[in-house]
Amino acid sequence: MNKLLTPTAFLLMVLASVSYAQSFEETKERAEQGNARAQYNLALMYVGGRGVPQNNARAYVWWSVAAAQGDNDARGNRDIVSATLTPEQLARGQELATRCLESDYQDCE
Repeated sequence: MNKLLTPTAFLLMVLASVSYAQSFEETKERAEQGNARAQYNLALMYVGGRGVPQNNARAYVWWSVAAAQGDNDARGNRDIVSATLTPEQLARGQELATRCLESDYQDCE
C-alpha cells in the first residue's frame, strides 16, 4: 500500500523540487489513476501555479473530484476556491468535474 503525503508535506516537497513540471506530470498520472490524495495535490499545484500555470478553475475541478471520493479537505478547498471563480468558470468547472468522474478520470482537462 502506498503511503500518501499530507497536503502540507506534499506542498513542501513540491516547493523544494527542482523540477516542478516533472512533479506535476507524476501527480497528474496518479490523479488519473483515481488516487484521491494525488487529485487533491494536483489541485494544490494548480492553485499555487507549481509546475503548471496557476488556474483556480482547474483546482476546482480536481478538488471536486477528490471530494466526490470523500476527501473532506478537498471539499473545503473546493468551496473556498469556488468563490474566486466567475459564474461561467464555476459552471465549466462543474461540467469538467462531472465529465472527469464519468470517464473514470480520463477526461479531466
